[in-house]
Parts: sequence; C-alpha cells; structure tokens
Amino acid sequence: MHNVLKLVSYAVLVLMASAVVYAGVIGITYWTGIGV
Repeated sequence: MHNVLKLVSYAVLVLMASAVVYAGVIGITYWTGIGV
C-alpha cells in the first residue's frame, strides 16, 4: 500500500512539473510573439 501511495505522489509531482513547464513554454511563446 505504501508503495502505491509513493507511486501516486510521484506521478502527481511529474504532472505538476510538466504543467509548470507547459505553462512556461506557452508564456514565453506568447510574450515573444507579442514582442515581435
């Protein structure tokens, strides 16, 4: 059971990290698009 919780928490961390990276890429693309 503990192993499952560890796996789930890891998956959540990965999802959060990918969401932050995705938002960052969209933000940079948006601002550079506006800048140009």
